[in-house]
Amino acid sequence: MPKAKEIRAKAREAMAGKWGRFVGMNLLYLVVLMVIGLITAAPLLGSLGGLVDLATKAMAGKTITDAMVTSVLGSFVGTSVLSSLLSLAAMLIEVPLAYALIENIMKAKRDNETTATYFLGRIFPSFGRAWKVTLWQIVKLIVPTILYTIGIIVAAVVMGILTSLGDAGAVIGGLLYFVAMVALVIWYLGKALNLSLSEYVAIDNPEITAKEAVEKSIELMPGYRWKLICLSLSFIGWAILCCFTFGIGNLFLTPYMSVASVVFYEEVLKAHGQTVGTAPAAEPVAEPVVEEQPTQE
Repeated sequence: MPKAKEIRAKAREAMAGKWGRFVGMNLLYLVVLMVIGLITAAPLLGSLGGLVDLATKAMAGKTITDAMVTSVLGSFVGTSVLSSLLSLAAMLIEVPLAYALIENIMKAKRDNETTATYFLGRIFPSFGRAWKVTLWQIVKLIVPTILYTIGIIVAAVVMGILTSLGDAGAVIGGLLYFVAMVALVIWYLGKALNLSLSEYVAIDNPEITAKEAVEKSIELMPGYRWKLICLSLSFIGWAILCCFTFGIGNLFLTPYMSVASVVFYEEVLKAHGQTVGTAPAAEPVAEPVVEEQPTQE
């Protein structure tokens, strides 16, 4: 398995001559997210204008009737409900939107037959597939989340009991709580990282189910989770530099990180002896032996 530096080098090599396309699709993705955000926030912003107007009148000493207050509050409640419904609709779109973007990044990394706008046409065709993968990821995290929560509660109870025994108990309890929290976070992070290749597997293997794609990611990731963490941490320097560009640098950094993630996925497949872009070969099925019957002359 290549080191983080080598994976980044392979990502830059794959992006050579195609940086504009990657930056373009990232910019378009951000614009779509911004438009969705403005649509969901517009009703609420309108009702907030009524509240501000009411507060301004009150500060100016103008008369404010109960009817005016009721009208403004009613409008605020109504638009809050509408904004919540729009936010739910936006979330339904954002999941396949991100899935389609990953598909476009993988395609652009591997060939020159795609454009920056390709993923927009893949949002609705990918809708069901994207949500099935996401829901199965959530299902796979239900038990770890419950156990993580129970672990935190138990650690807090034990610390409380030890703390009540005196200063020495408080020190031991605090130390045990800290160790337990670190262990729980590492364990839960490992479970979450196991799911990180789900979308890539699902996109590469459209013939398998979303559940199988998630389970395949869980099968592939053990032994490579720390490698993925190191790869993510290797971009910290670039992220800090982007802070001095008022966010403009992120237009280049985000697709760079995305392509590096694709390279990481492909290297994990190679490490497992599997072909990139195809599902694992099925077990050969033995064909029945047909005995030749003697022919009569």
